[in-house]
Amino acid sequence: LKKEADLDFDLQPISKLASDHDTQTLAVGLVYARTGEEPYRQKARDGIEWAMGTEVGSAQAVGPCRNIVSYVITADLIDLASFDPTFEATFRDWIDQLRFVVWPDGSMIAEDEERANNHGRMCGMARAVIAIYLGDQTELDRTAIVFRGFLGDQAVYDDFRWVDDLSWQADETNPVGVNPVGAVK
Repeated sequence: LKKEADLDFDLQPISKLASDHDTQTLAVGLVYARTGEEPYRQKARDGIEWAMGTEVGSAQAVGPCRNIVSYVITADLIDLASFDPTFEATFRDWIDQLRFVVWPDGSMIAEDEERANNHGRMCGMARAVIAIYLGDQTELDRTAIVFRGFLGDQAVYDDFRWVDDLSWQADETNPVGVNPVGAVK
């Protein structure tokens, strides 16, 4: 982990699904959390700042949703609020607004609530992490309801759009996010 944290950042935008900048920034934040060495804290903060705005132009919500989680966790690990309160306010505004950006395939919230696949779950994870960081219990509760629906509790949530390949479903006429125990195909 420390070896990764000591490398120069691979400056790939978060709009790129395969970007490693997010996990490199997280590695730096984890090393700071373990060692308390201030240069790692500053590097993690700088990694977060570099990422802001690089979601622009993404063709799908899944790229930014996949990558944003590491930055939010890193902000918490380095206690960004006490380390750099002014920048932390900017960061909070950015992650709050990311929930509502509409990419060609939809917003973070729409993808979470409409897609019972990896795209939807990445957006749901990002949505939950942002809600926790922002202290938005209402948003976190809604995210949990959608996830319960994904896990099969259709009485709580059943508004997914089933428009993609359903060949992985045990019962293609009754699709679910997770096939039931004992299902065979």
